[in-house]
Amino acid sequence: MQFAAAEGDKRGLDVRFSVTTNGTLLREEDIELFRRHRFAVTVSVDGGARIQNLQRPLPVNQHGSYALLRDATKSLLSNPGSAFIAARATVTRFDLNLRKRFEAILSMGFPEVGFAPLRAAGENAGALKDEDWPKYLAALTETAEPELERARHGESIRLTNLAVGLKQLYRGASSPYPCGAGGGYFSVAANGDWYACHRAIGSAAYYLGDNEGIERTRQQEFLSARHVHAQAACRQCWARYLCSGGCHQEASSRTESACGFIRGWLEFCLASYCELVEGNPEFFKPGAVQSKEEE
Repeated sequence: MQFAAAEGDKRGLDVRFSVTTNGTLLREEDIELFRRHRFAVTVSVDGGARIQNLQRPLPVNQHGSYALLRDATKSLLSNPGSAFIAARATVTRFDLNLRKRFEAILSMGFPEVGFAPLRAAGENAGALKDEDWPKYLAALTETAEPELERARHGESIRLTNLAVGLKQLYRGASSPYPCGAGGGYFSVAANGDWYACHRAIGSAAYYLGDNEGIERTRQQEFLSARHVHAQAACRQCWARYLCSGGCHQEASSRTESACGFIRGWLEFCLASYCELVEGNPEFFKPGAVQSKEEE
């Protein structure tokens, strides 16, 4: 990191870093590193003590993961330095009370919280089913409404899902791909193999080469097969260039109900955007809608 930062300074480049952690093993030297080097720090935290310990159990530690997380992140949250910190909460079908989770995580000192539904998992792991998506949409919208009210009064939005959605609309975001996987983004395995996505390391379908170079034919085939126009379910959908077909790795579990959630959430974001443009255009000045994922 010191080398990358120094080389960036020589070339006039803005070099930043990111890390995702469950927060339980952070040491003070780690935190100092984050503070110095403009890290975007995503902490996996699912809610208050009950839900955190339930979803992320520690069989050896009698206090559970919540206590470790709270104690290990306290110093960073109180003094982030140059780091930008956000929480990411995984949502299962067993607990869709997002508003309660949101408030619990904010009370720990996190400035921003994003929710990610569990889409693909074992039978009893709690992945959302078709009947859960309308409930999840209602819960996310309920959580977003007070944040929209904050925005009306010029305050920051603390719900990442809404902040990112509004910023993408303001920028006029439109893409045939949901992310840069396989195009400008690659993940390297410990043995030197290159994959399109960190979530798919070890999967032959995502293998694109190694440290000797990218296999361009495989890369082209990967990208062509995942272009939004290649997705039959996307071709007639009005949201296709905003959703871009969704995460490649999760596409196999996509259903009409899940797509209905995406359209419903985008409709909410579009209505919110129009309202803010009309009622508080100052909100969209540079830096007003800020999110770790969009820095």
